[in-house]
Amino acid sequence: MINRIKKINISTLGFYLQKSKSTAKNSFLITTTYNKNITIKFAKKIITLPFYLT
Repeated sequence: MINRIKKINISTLGFYLQKSKSTAKNSFLITTTYNKNITIKFAKKIITLPFYLT
């Protein structure tokens, strides 16, 4: 089976998380969808990022 997982730049991911300006201590959930997007759900907010971010 081919490994389709791509690397994500943690710094870029953290940048988007910081831009949410959320002070809640809720842990966030990161999921990948069939359309190659990253969905981040945390603190009642949903952020979708392109899956090809490096």
